[in-house]
Amino acid sequence: MNQNTIEQKDIKPSQRVPYFEQFNKSISLISKFSRKIKQSSSILYIYYLYLQHYLFYSTHRSLLQNI
Repeated sequence: MNQNTIEQKDIKPSQRVPYFEQFNKSISLISKFSRKIKQSSSILYIYYLYLQHYLFYSTHRSLLQNI
């Protein structure tokens, strides 16, 4: 095996935590406001969908850049 490759067990949990915490925060934010926004007007719901897409995209992008 190539010595430059980092195996999953070699990565300390403390290094993995911040990225997944950010991802979990995005998910919790979305689920928290989901019911409230669905009951509101359709314009807010469209904005909510855009925000949801943006949060997931930015989180995935940061996850991929830091691998």
